[in-house]
Amino acid sequence: TTLEVESDNRRLALEKQELREQAARLAGEMEAARRIQLGSLPDASRAFPGERRFAIDALIEPAREVGGDLYDFFMIDQRRLCFLIGDVSGKGVPASLFMAVTKALSRSFATRLAGGPAEIVSAANLDLSRENVETLFVTMLLGVLDVDTGALELVNAGHEGPWCLGADGSLRQIVTEAAQGGPPLCVVDDFSYQVHRLQLAPGDRLCMVTDGITEAMDGAGQLFGGNRLREALATLAPAASVNDISAQVRHDVGLFVGYAEPSDDLAILVVHWKGAPPGG
Repeated sequence: TTLEVESDNRRLALEKQELREQAARLAGEMEAARRIQLGSLPDASRAFPGERRFAIDALIEPAREVGGDLYDFFMIDQRRLCFLIGDVSGKGVPASLFMAVTKALSRSFATRLAGGPAEIVSAANLDLSRENVETLFVTMLLGVLDVDTGALELVNAGHEGPWCLGADGSLRQIVTEAAQGGPPLCVVDDFSYQVHRLQLAPGDRLCMVTDGITEAMDGAGQLFGGNRLREALATLAPAASVNDISAQVRHDVGLFVGYAEPSDDLAILVVHWKGAPPGG
């Protein structure tokens, strides 16, 4: 009996060791996946050195090691800036893979198609819908800004409207009409998205967030909500920089959530159009 007990103890010890090693390998793989995912996102502080027509700041925080929120920004040509923010349904590895594909397709179509943001989003929606085995969907806000004139073309695919902070201290949310924009990507595979056109004034800043901000929960299960987001933005000075805006929103959400476990990924993207270039 003693020998049997010792044998069982050795076997259990080996099994525990194997489980610890498997857990360590999995944790290492997930941390590597996190680094790869976050490393695939552009760094706003390095993206446009010497640029005086506009400024950008962005941050993203997955609720788990990897997540489904995304953002991107890049120049289509010398005067057109494309930017986007999105939120994939679900969490974890499937959402992170779908996020990577969505970002890659959007950038590819933006640089190859001449029809503007409506054609970009429509093409991405069609491609993503073809082999969507996990039946995921993604909300997206995609804009193309003429950085010389401030003319903005915006497509809202089921995403929360951006907030516009004016240089005069004004604050408003840009809500597209029912006939514009469209549903999240992969909801209607052949949907033809419509564009919303507007003119930015010099100094206007657009603050875009995913629902990880508005639906952040505190320990009592209360949501941060759109009203608190408006209040956070309203406290900013009229000349607040893009970094000030993203930092203020993240700070207020952190204070509200406290020590509660993150319920969702979160992302913030802020675009500031400074005005026509000197001599333009």
